Parts: sequence; C-alpha cells; structure tokens
Amino acid sequence: MKKNLLAMMLVSMALMQTSCHKQSDYEMEVDYRTTINDGDRVKYAEKTLGITIDKNQNWVLTNKAEVTVKVDADLSNIKEVQILSANPYTGETEKLAGVGASQGGSVTLSFRYPMSTTLCYAACLTSDGDGQAVSFVPGQDKTVSFQSEKESNSTPVEKVPMMTTRGMNRAMADNAIKVGGSDLQYTGWTLAYFPDLQNEAHLFLPEGKNNRPQVEALNSHSIVTAAAGGAVRMTYIGGRSGNQTTKIGYRVIDMDDPGKAVLGTFIVDENFDPANYYTADATQKPVMYSCKKVALPYRRQGSSSITTMMPGNVEIEFFLVVDGKDKSDELIRVTTYTVNGHTFVSCEDGDDNTFTDKMFFVDGAIVPAPPAPDIKPVPAKPQVWTYAWEDRDMDDYDMNDCVIRVKENAADNTKLDITLVAAGASRTLKVYFAATEEDVFGKEIHEVLGVPAGTLTNTGRGNTVKTVTVTKPKPAGFDFQTNSFKLWVDVPTEEEAKYTQDHYFINIPTQGQDPHAVVIPADWSWPTERTKITDAYPRFAAWARDITDDSAKDWYKYPAAGKVFHVE
Repeated sequence: MKKNLLAMMLVSMALMQTSCHKQSDYEMEVDYRTTINDGDRVKYAEKTLGITIDKNQNWVLTNKAEVTVKVDADLSNIKEVQILSANPYTGETEKLAGVGASQGGSVTLSFRYPMSTTLCYAACLTSDGDGQAVSFVPGQDKTVSFQSEKESNSTPVEKVPMMTTRGMNRAMADNAIKVGGSDLQYTGWTLAYFPDLQNEAHLFLPEGKNNRPQVEALNSHSIVTAAAGGAVRMTYIGGRSGNQTTKIGYRVIDMDDPGKAVLGTFIVDENFDPANYYTADATQKPVMYSCKKVALPYRRQGSSSITTMMPGNVEIEFFLVVDGKDKSDELIRVTTYTVNGHTFVSCEDGDDNTFTDKMFFVDGAIVPAPPAPDIKPVPAKPQVWTYAWEDRDMDDYDMNDCVIRVKENAADNTKLDITLVAAGASRTLKVYFAATEEDVFGKEIHEVLGVPAGTLTNTGRGNTVKTVTVTKPKPAGFDFQTNSFKLWVDVPTEEEAKYTQDHYFINIPTQGQDPHAVVIPADWSWPTERTKITDAYPRFAAWARDITDDSAKDWYKYPAAGKVFHVE
C-alpha cells in the first residue's frame, strides 16, 4: 500500500483543510516525514497554547487517599459507610467511595478526591435514609470516628475558659484547673468544618424566616454536662452584623440538688477589637483565621480566676443581655438543638424571630441537645468523571474530538455507566478500556451517536444529538485517574507511511507529555469547536505552568462565557 510521497502529502494537506481542524489556523505545520516525539509535542503545545509547561506536570487533578472509619455513629440499622465530597446536610454531594457496614465495626476505604478539595466527609447511612457525617482532611487523617469532634492540625492554642470556680459549692470545682491573672484567654480557630457548621445551623433556622414556631415546639434552652464533667467549649459561628451589644449569659444549675440550686450566673464577655469582630470569612481555609477574629473569651464579671472545666451533671441554661438589659426571664430568646450530631445555641435579640442573631457551636463534656426534627442527609450521587481527547499529534487542543462521562453505577458499584457525549473529529475513533483493550461501545463513536462518520457532534458546531450510555463491568485494577480509558484511532490511508500499523492508541498523558487528553473529576463542559482549552478555561495556563499552584488546581470549574459546550 505504499504510495508516492508527494501524492501522500497533497492528500494529507487536502484532508487537513477540509476537516474540523485547520492546521493552518495554528502556528506550526506538521512535517509527517519526520518522527514526532514527546518533546516535539510539548514544544508544539506550548507554542500553540501560549504557555510554558512545568517539567513536573503530570496532568493529574486528583489525589488518592485511604481512611479507616469507625462505625460508631449514634444510629440504628447502619447499612453503609460512604466517603463524600461535601457535607450531605448542607447541599448536594458526590460519593467518592462506599462499602457495606454495621454498627460497632470499622471499615477501610480507598478513594480519589480532587486536589482542590480540603475536606471530605465520612457518613454512616441507614436503610431509611437517615445518617450522620463527620469531616476529615483527606490524605492526612487516617481514622475517623463519630464519637469525638475533630480538630484541625493548626498551630496549638490555649483552650477557651468557660467559667470561674468562685462561688461554686461542688466537689468538682475543687479539682478545676485555675488560670491566674486578669487577661482573658482566647482560642484559635481549631474547627476544620466551620462553614458547614453555619450551614447546619441554618437547616433548622433558615435565614430571613420567622423560626419562632419550631423553636417553641422544640422548647429547649439549655445543655447538660456529661456525668464526669470536663471542658466545655462554645465557639461563635455567625450571626447578624452589628450585634456587639448582645451578650449571651448562662446559669449553672445543680441537677443533683432537689431544689435545683443555681451555682452561678455568668455572661460571655466578647472582648474583641470592634474593627475585627465580624470579619471572619467562611470561604477561607480554617488556618486563615486569627484569634482576634474567631475567639470567644469567657469570664465571670468581677473575677480574674478562670477555668476550662465544668462540673458533671449540671444544666447550663442560656439567656440574653440586650443593650445592657437583662433578658434572663425570656428564655424563648435562646434555643439549643442538635443537627447531624452537632449541638448549637442560637439567639434572638430583636423581634423578627429568625433566631440567627448569634449562633454558637458547643462541644466537649456535654450531652447532645434535642435533635432538630426530621433533617436527613441529601442522598449522594456517584462521582462523575469526564474524559476528553485530541485525536492526532500536534492538533488544535480544543479537547472535544471524543468526550465521555463516566461514573459508578448507582445500583452496582462493580459496574460503570459510560456516556458518549461529544465527537468533534473527522477520523474514525473508538473508546477502549486501558487495561483490557476492550472496545467500550462496540463500534465507532459517530456510529454510536447515530451520525455519519466525521460529523461534528455536540461541539457547538454541526449536529447536536442525545448522548448514549452503556453499562459495563469495571475491569480489574480500574482506576479513574491512572488506569481508565484510551482512544483508538484509525490511521487514514494517506498517513500510513507515518505508522507501522493501521491504527494507534492515545493514552492519558503523563509527565513529560503534552496535554493531548484531560481527565476531569467532575461533570465537565468541554471547549467548543476550534476553541483552545486555554481560551475556554483561562486558569488552565496557570496550572500547566506550575503544578504546585493551589489556586489553579480547580481550573476546570471556571469556563469562559460562550466558549464551552455541554449536553446532558
């Protein structure tokens, strides 16, 4: 089948001019008479895309982690443990991994998560849709338990002092840890899931709504300490601006005393610099918070002796002081409740009855407050991955020659749902499993979509058709990132002299290669026809240039308007 070289080149040039990819639109012409290596491809990509590629760039957008989860959530009929991408109590989330489990045991799960993710969630789920979830830092935390609240691994700081020992008549007070001096003690931001705590509170108390009926129905205004007593901490998590004159107070009541003796009455003195008091930004990472912004000192008025300890089996009953007026007889201004195993205290200092004027998270040696009624986790969806390829050497990098979406089958995680969503190539292409070289769809991709060979489909030009999904057994050793799929490409007759066989495979790129394919841990919108990926996703260039640039590791979430395409 050898042909005259000149004739071959003429046919090749004609093909390039009539196909969906005009090579003349770009800055280099391909000389098919020479061997093209990875170095040539990288140089071409850099010139075409106007970028410099980090020599360490491996085009991987996920990390792999393993965590052991103790199945000790306070639930009945636990059937499964899942690793989730977000808090299931505060919005939609995706399942990164899951395994059957039962109360009292432990399970170990391996999973992949996007590099831009700082927190994942372990969730125990029941057969009736109930559940509990706890956050952890993927890749750092090796075990997760539902019986102890996690703290971040930020710089150690002093504990929050809760109350004074002066005036207390319980034996526990004699063993309290005393802190001398008149300076108030502060705590740094140690809670890894601060933004989610705000959202959890708003599940029970929606912002901007009259929440008084549900607060009255719950009729809970206090918390109770555990039998052994110990440290109790309250952490401010949010509220309306301008509420500096609203103070929360509490009485400590001896539950073992028949007359319910009051051991002391206290207020929380929020001794912040007014310029910094309400500047905590929930969108920042936990380590970005300073003590001045998020600390709450606790003291008894007129006392300089402070302790972190509380006696066992006492009731801490909350009230408000508003603009200097004691509202201790109006208990309905404060409510305590539990969402997702977390205890909250929320306050109402005016008359709109939102009960979100001040909100606190409470943890330590306490018995959980009454649960907020009927709040269940949002069912997780399987994690979605998108794969997009270029089909030839030194092309236009619009990443739409073949695009598929993949996820584990919701009913059977040993199977994969694979959806063909776009075909922006003139060549004959097939999708194969990387490990087994099995043809995923069983035929050429244009035929799968029901369009003539070489027809631009679902790229913003040409045809727009319905996607096609097949369900296949997951191959042994399958890994979404590193051992997933590859593209089979038929070699046109006029290019046979370049290859030793009539087809070639395009694998997922690795270190030292050009970005001829992308693996996205999301339901991704791909560039429109002849739109370079750097134009469709401006942050891609920063990530390609520096693999360590944390601000660009989620580049695929920020498309340029009008330059991407998506079909369901």
